[in-house]
Amino acid sequence: MFNAASIHDILENARHYGFDTHYTFNLPLLVERREKYICRLNDIYRQNLKNDNGEGKDQIIEGSNIILAVGNKPIFPNVKGIEHAISSDTFFKIKEANRIGIVGSGYIAVELINVIKRLNIESYIFARGERLLRKFDKNIIQELENDMKKNNINIITHANVEELEKVGERNIKIYLKDGRQFEHFDYVIYCVGRTPDIKNLNLEKINVKTKDNYIIVDENQRTNVKNIYADLNFYYNVQLTPVAINAGRLLADRLFLSKSKKTNYSIIPTVIFSHPPIGTIGLSEEEAINIYGKENVKIYQSKFTNLFYSVYDIDPSQKEKTYLKLVCVGKNELIKGLHIIGLNADEIVQGFAVALKMNATKKDFDETIPIHPTAAEEFLTLQPWMQ
Repeated sequence: MFNAASIHDILENARHYGFDTHYTFNLPLLVERREKYICRLNDIYRQNLKNDNGEGKDQIIEGSNIILAVGNKPIFPNVKGIEHAISSDTFFKIKEANRIGIVGSGYIAVELINVIKRLNIESYIFARGERLLRKFDKNIIQELENDMKKNNINIITHANVEELEKVGERNIKIYLKDGRQFEHFDYVIYCVGRTPDIKNLNLEKINVKTKDNYIIVDENQRTNVKNIYADLNFYYNVQLTPVAINAGRLLADRLFLSKSKKTNYSIIPTVIFSHPPIGTIGLSEEEAINIYGKENVKIYQSKFTNLFYSVYDIDPSQKEKTYLKLVCVGKNELIKGLHIIGLNADEIVQGFAVALKMNATKKDFDETIPIHPTAAEEFLTLQPWMQ
């Protein structure tokens, strides 16, 4: 869906590069192609189970160590009329809509609303707080919200949903606690988080402690019951597949290879597949100041128009901007945070994750020869006057 939305942007703006494009969009066809791809993936897992003599039957398995990795499911809060809402899982089955509302302000909500708008569907996103993605760097999110508003995505803040009412077929009305009302939604999608799917594990029978449906673990992934382990979602509140894979592998190494290495949760690269995408590693400016003090934090930042948009025949102020920031700490200017929003940010950020993991400083970046002309080179040419 992200790729489909990206192709939409390319087609819409191809005229700036001299291409005369006339196109139509077939959402049901895209849904069908996506379903076929998912089925192929599921068949791979099914075949792997078959190869390992998996029979799909209930079995009693005993072991000296047990690892709980059960996955998660969407959260539906206790809101009147919540039965009229769907989750992000169901979104991918939608074949037609004129107006969609998303309740939530995290990863999934932001990614979906940007896709929905580019599928020519009127889009509303309802955030409970004053901004989207509140745990991310404030300046980055300001740039994101500005871009979303330019693309006519309606951002409704301080939105506490009180009730959903189904007025008619594909006509859902949203009531907020402050009296505001929004209607004529074909679908309302709840993206307010996901919760571990532990309902059928009967953990209470073996006294494994949980809180808010999360299994409580220490930094070594140990539960309160000896030899029972779980992922670190509760300990660090990081719900990212690559992080879970890394943590699982290192746990296996500690259990069976007598190694001691644990996942480093302080330097986690992550991407929001919005439009434009966001790439971020480590601490935001606000987090760094809270930890190290404002006097020990130095910020380098830059805002520019990517060369890709140089030939666009529109007002320069309307061209999509790239904004990036380095968060440096101490006299040696150790880079504790790296953030970017703009074209190709999703690909740019991965390589810099290695540098931050190896404790790169601003001086290391300054002494690295940049590749020109690229957006990534801006990280290597940031100057003090660009603060």
